[in-house]
Amino acid sequence: MYRIKPHHFIDMIKLYGGGRESFTPDLAYGHSFYLVANEIMRDPNTKLWMTIRGDDVCNHCKYRDASGFCTDTVSHIEGVVSKDAYNKSLDKRIMDLLDMKEGETFTAYEMCLKLSTDRDIIKKVWVEDISTVERRQELFWLGLDRYIAKWNGGA
Repeated sequence: MYRIKPHHFIDMIKLYGGGRESFTPDLAYGHSFYLVANEIMRDPNTKLWMTIRGDDVCNHCKYRDASGFCTDTVSHIEGVVSKDAYNKSLDKRIMDLLDMKEGETFTAYEMCLKLSTDRDIIKKVWVEDISTVERRQELFWLGLDRYIAKWNGGA
C-alpha cells in the first residue's frame, strides 16, 4: 500500500495519457515518484491510502524536510510561493469534490473510476494555473480512459 496525494495520482495518469509507459528516477528531485507510478501502471489493484500530507512519492525528495514538509517553491503562478501549501490546496479540492477523506483507501483502478465521475475535475482543481489547465485536462482524460480500458474486467 502506498500513501499518496491525489494530485500525484492524477499527475501519473496525466503522464500516462501523454504516452509514458514507464517512469525513471528524477535525478533533480530524488523523489520516489517513479517507483509508485511504475507499480500503479503495472497493477491496478495497488492499494492507495489518500493523504494531503507528505506521501510515498515524496520519499527521498531533496525538498522534503525531517517533518515531511515540502520546502520547494512555486514561481509560475502569481501569488503562490509555497509548493507545500499549493499542493495541499489541490489535494483538499480533489478530496472535497470526490467526497473523500484522509486515510481512505482505494485500488488504483477504483481511484480512476472515482475520478471519472467528474469530467471537469481538472478545471475545478487547477484554478490558479490557467496557462496549463487545458492541456493537463486533455492528457489526464487520455490517460484515465486508457488506464480504465486497459484494466477493465482485469482489475
